[in-house]
Amino acid sequence: MTVSLAALIFASVVGAVTNTALVISMLYAFHAGQTFGNTVIGAALLTAILSINFPIELAICAVVTPSVVVALKTAFHKTNDKYYFKKSSANEEVVEENPRKLYDSDSINE
Repeated sequence: MTVSLAALIFASVVGAVTNTALVISMLYAFHAGQTFGNTVIGAALLTAILSINFPIELAICAVVTPSVVVALKTAFHKTNDKYYFKKSSANEEVVEENPRKLYDSDSINE
């Protein structure tokens, strides 16, 4: 299955938005009105965090995530099936090496 670049960017941005929304809401829910040093946790601080950090976070994750995925697919020759699961006679899942493995076990030790 091939994943398009647009789908990778969309997924990474949705993940960043979800993470940021949950962190900011929990920060506000548990620490609203509290003071840490000279900083009061309130709407002004959270707005500042969202206006400064959030766009930077979105831009970075939109670039880094697809780059990492492409690099890993290249490194693993676009296969995710080095190992596969096979049912044994006792109805247990046994992990066996796929015959299409990516490397020869002798070449690793050299």
